[in-house]
Amino acid sequence: MKFFAVSAALFLAATTAASYSSSPWNNTLSTSPSSATAAPDTSSTHQSGGREYVVIFDSAYPEPPHVADVLSRIDLSSNHSDVRYTFNNSAFRGFVANMKSHCIAALNNMSDVAVVEESVSIASTSPMKSRVQSSRRTTPSTRNSAPWGLQRISTAATVSGDPDTMDYT
Repeated sequence: MKFFAVSAALFLAATTAASYSSSPWNNTLSTSPSSATAAPDTSSTHQSGGREYVVIFDSAYPEPPHVADVLSRIDLSSNHSDVRYTFNNSAFRGFVANMKSHCIAALNNMSDVAVVEESVSIASTSPMKSRVQSSRRTTPSTRNSAPWGLQRISTAATVSGDPDTMDYT
């Protein structure tokens, strides 16, 4: 469940990062190395705890910063217990960590950070019938215009008919 929540948050953050990188208020694009684009030094050190946030770096930079560089600016490391996940891949760079408002403010002032969003859990609340009540389970939702072949796995009754004459489109 937690993997799904983190995946959904990263998907939302990545799509948001793509739209923010070309926004008119993001007018600081540098061709210098990431160390030269560091945010002003904040004298406060990291305080453990806080809410979980997803941080995605700006991919518009010629050389996006490494996770370790940004974490060190807010007095964290990838080994710290507040850092949940780090992402250093070809699609995007960023991290998920528990942080308080002073860290969020510091990250929002960094020109090479595109998105700082609070992590959100996504869960289905549709009830399922228990096996005691009925041997058939109900589906939480129905998707119209689903691709062909899903009826075989989405209904309790077996599919009948000749497979050569069935319309799979």
